[in-house]
Amino acid sequence: MEALAAVALVGNVLQFVEFVGRLFKHTSQIYASASGLAPGDLHVQDMCSKFDSFSTQLQSISSSSSAPPDLQDCAAACKKDCDELLAIMKVLAAKRGNSQKPWKSFSAALSYKMKAGDIQDLKKRIEDRQHLMSLMLSNMLNERVRVMSNEISGLQLTITGWTIRTDAWYHRLLDIQQSISQQISTLSQHINTPNRQESTPEGVIDSICSELRGLSIDTQECQQTVDILNSLDYEERPKRHGNISKAHRTTFAWGLRQDDPGEGQGPSGSFRRWLSRNSNLFWVSGKPGSGKSTFMKFVADHKETPKCLKKWAGHGELVLARHFFTIYGTTIQRSLEGLLRSLLHNILAGEPKLMQKLLPARWARTSKQPPWTHSELEDALRDVANRHLSVHMCFFIDGLDEYSGDHLEICQALKGLSESPFIKVCVSSRPWNVFEDAFGASRESKLYIHELTQEDILNYTQARLEEHPRWGLVSSGPSAADSQSLINEVVDKSMGVFLWVFLVTRLLCEGLSNDDSFSDLRRRLSSYPDDLEEFFKHILGSVDPFYHEKMAGTLMIARDAEEPLATEMFMFHDHEYDDEDYALRDPADHEWLDNNCREASISVSRRINGRYKGLLERQDGTMVFLHRTVFDFLRTPEMAKFLREKAKANFCSHLSLLRARLAWLKRTVFPQNSPGKKEPDLMEDLPDFVQSLREAARYARLASGEGGSIEAATAALLDNAELGIAKMVRAGQIPGSDESTAVGAYRLLLEGRVGDYMDSKLSMPRYLRNSYANKYRSPLCFALGTAPRPSSGASVNLEINPPLLQTLLDSGHDPNEVYGQDTFWTRFVEFYTRKLGTLSRTDMIGIAMESGILETLLRHGADPTAYVRLAGNYKVPFWFHLLLIAPHIH
Repeated sequence: MEALAAVALVGNVLQFVEFVGRLFKHTSQIYASASGLAPGDLHVQDMCSKFDSFSTQLQSISSSSSAPPDLQDCAAACKKDCDELLAIMKVLAAKRGNSQKPWKSFSAALSYKMKAGDIQDLKKRIEDRQHLMSLMLSNMLNERVRVMSNEISGLQLTITGWTIRTDAWYHRLLDIQQSISQQISTLSQHINTPNRQESTPEGVIDSICSELRGLSIDTQECQQTVDILNSLDYEERPKRHGNISKAHRTTFAWGLRQDDPGEGQGPSGSFRRWLSRNSNLFWVSGKPGSGKSTFMKFVADHKETPKCLKKWAGHGELVLARHFFTIYGTTIQRSLEGLLRSLLHNILAGEPKLMQKLLPARWARTSKQPPWTHSELEDALRDVANRHLSVHMCFFIDGLDEYSGDHLEICQALKGLSESPFIKVCVSSRPWNVFEDAFGASRESKLYIHELTQEDILNYTQARLEEHPRWGLVSSGPSAADSQSLINEVVDKSMGVFLWVFLVTRLLCEGLSNDDSFSDLRRRLSSYPDDLEEFFKHILGSVDPFYHEKMAGTLMIARDAEEPLATEMFMFHDHEYDDEDYALRDPADHEWLDNNCREASISVSRRINGRYKGLLERQDGTMVFLHRTVFDFLRTPEMAKFLREKAKANFCSHLSLLRARLAWLKRTVFPQNSPGKKEPDLMEDLPDFVQSLREAARYARLASGEGGSIEAATAALLDNAELGIAKMVRAGQIPGSDESTAVGAYRLLLEGRVGDYMDSKLSMPRYLRNSYANKYRSPLCFALGTAPRPSSGASVNLEINPPLLQTLLDSGHDPNEVYGQDTFWTRFVEFYTRKLGTLSRTDMIGIAMESGILETLLRHGADPTAYVRLAGNYKVPFWFHLLLIAPHIH
């Protein structure tokens, strides 16, 4: 929509310059009075109205969020000229009277108030802008057509993939339904025939019953398939793929191009050869910013890829699965769980018939699918590799260096998967030693992106510069040869790093918008460092010093946030520079986050993008770093020191994040996941509220660790938030009427290990003993970290705070208290005796023993004879299970 809005705005500017251009060209007489006008003559009053209308339009364009900066500048300049012309026309309009002679032309009329040289300058400006706007409109329309064509192609592929499967289900069900209807109609006619002599045909009723059973089973299978796919899916799964830039035009086409006859097998053709042959693992590597993720998206989505893979798969079914890690995202986007769920979702969406073989227990369930465990996900993918499924699969896994777990282990696991004759695995990463050792032995099964993109970068640079309306003016004539040498210099300096080229061409285009001469552009290019990190320093160094304090604070909260922040968070953070206590203030009546507030946050995001040179940009309602390399750069010790020095005195990013999150919380209305409950369980029915509070607890713990005034400010915010949550219940922002239910969730601070603050709270008599604890969960549930997590079921924080746990137990909270079908003790033990990610059961119980948690619980009455649930729902006493695994505990 923004692109289409920009096209409309260019059209408005073009209308103005064309109107003025026609006035200069026409020989019409201009009258101050309406009497005596002949056809083709102009009336000053009409011209006043026209210029007044243009002035309003140009004002809205110059301040529009949809308009590119160069269009805003042009609109502002046009408005200035328009207002000057309007003022002159108003003076002329005042010269009324039938005796007034007409002006012979527009230029003659202007000469009444303007000098001849000024009129000529205006005429030249109008001609230049008319040419510029025509070029800009043409380029925008061509680009929009190209983008729409790509979007339609991508949409067609997606729709085609799903339609084949859903149509097969639908037509199968429809055929059975029609067959049943036909048989019932025939049977009815037979039964209703008067004086019929023949008996009911044998087998008709049995056939109808059989097909009805089949219809019921097929419908149930269709629903089972959808339920299992939904249980594997997660909101963030497609986001990273969607946010990666598409390859520019012919960029990376060499990756899927056939080797030319007569030429040797070069590295650029190695990927296509790998797709069609039996070698099963391929590694894409390259420098930071060289375009690895863009290449992976290009080949994973390209229509040529499955054609090449079919040569390997033969007549068997073929499924492509994708996963794109991102270190700058949510926890699941950089985790093993996210990878496993993505791959299984893609496999089963591509071949639903595999569900019964791979997931018999889940397929047999008739109730809601439970959260997936790590061991269940691993077992399912291991079955994919080990069983003969008559399906060939190709996995595209991007960004192994952004995986948060052990890199050596995931390399070994992926190599193990690729040993299956039915599985190919294509991975990408930076050229770190661990990946070189694991994947880099064979030149035929790897490529380094930065070694192969010289022609791509040349084409990209040329296209980016040619898209600017002024490039043709600057590079034509005697400068034609020099312009090509400038492009070649960009290619040479880039050393294969596409991100560097993107930044450089953007800055060169800014120079073109500023009317830079060719020599200016060359000096600009010479001033840019070749090294990417040095270039980032150069960019930050060019920020107006007036913005340094806000820039440092903004970049620090973006860097230290748990995940990319919504634009509203930056809007709230902006208040801190005028009022550090803004988060303590209650919102006015019904001052919730609405469209006006979100428009204000968009304005803030535009300011951030503009002031800080595009290193932070808006994407899907959040502000994200331009590239992972920016995130890495800001975490270096040198840049951390630079930002601390530029930030305001005593600035703490985690305290600022806490302020913004709590201000956001107070102004948000949280819908209920399970409508109809009079008193919802917040932990299960309001996941967004709980997730926000968990995030706030993390920021509070990190800020409290700073001590001094920052710790005091954190405590004041937490006290204020506790009261604020109760007010949210009264205001209807949180469903329900029991205020203790809402405040009960505030004990997530126990889970968040906000130690000193919670110590002071626990010293208050009966602080945590309220109706919430009676109806739902004891504080022990939170202190032990076993409160539900919506994304992946119950979870435990491995860094439980033993002193807080000790205080709760000393104050009389019972670990054997029953909740549901379990006690808090058995629920805790069951977690610590199951596998979590790369940690084995013995690792987990060893952690619990070493930290003293088990000893503390047992000393306070936890029942060692209580039965705990093991794999397969078998139950044994805790002491017996501990005895079995004790020899294996490290």
